[in-house]
Amino acid sequence: RCAHVLMAIAIRGTTPGTTSGTSDPTSLVLNGTRQPNANDVLIIIHGNDFFNMADLPTPTVAGSTTGVTAITNGSADAGANSAHVKSWYYVVGSTGDLTVAVDETGSAGAEEKVLVGYVLSGVDTGTPIDVAGNNTGTGTPCVCPSVSPTSSDAFLICHVNEGTGANNAPFTSPGSMTEQYDIAVAAAMGTVGATEQLSASGATGTRTFTPAGSSAAFVLLSIAVKTAAAGGGPTLAPRAV
Repeated sequence: RCAHVLMAIAIRGTTPGTTSGTSDPTSLVLNGTRQPNANDVLIIIHGNDFFNMADLPTPTVAGSTTGVTAITNGSADAGANSAHVKSWYYVVGSTGDLTVAVDETGSAGAEEKVLVGYVLSGVDTGTPIDVAGNNTGTGTPCVCPSVSPTSSDAFLICHVNEGTGANNAPFTSPGSMTEQYDIAVAAAMGTVGATEQLSASGATGTRTFTPAGSSAAFVLLSIAVKTAAAGGGPTLAPRAV
């Protein structure tokens, strides 16, 4: 007899790489237990808290923007002098350490920012993103939007960052999710991210993050990453009798 084992998307190193602060340019080295393997997929999230959305350029991976693809509906803009966030994916060609870097333009280089790099195995490299959604808001709580993946086993990533120089970290993340980072950036921007393995297609419902105080402005993302075809089916393994 055989047992059916379902594969799933996994984060190399168990958590994403993060870097934050006010220096520019900024970079993040994905190495060690996070070292990307061939056919892994990077999910890159870059948020800041002031000036303009246009100040967030496409990041580089290994010194180049080639292959760094903006996620459809994976950006949110709370307006001038407020919170902004953008996201991208990158399919890894060969195993080895990778540096993700971003050089903000205009005056934004001196503002608070966060750069997040998830290294994911088990992703559909042809269509890495099932669906994504974005939202903006003020006050509390911070509600990431519902998205509707067509696949039944997508991997949900949510992100929140504040704007206008407000820091209301730490956050309380949704009980269904695993919190991956919760950062006070230079005491002037709060940011949080969490993940969840989904088990059904269709609307996910919203995901609510509660900050320690009332936010002047924030931006939010919900990204459903698509599992590779082989990961959605059974792998036959012998069962002892």
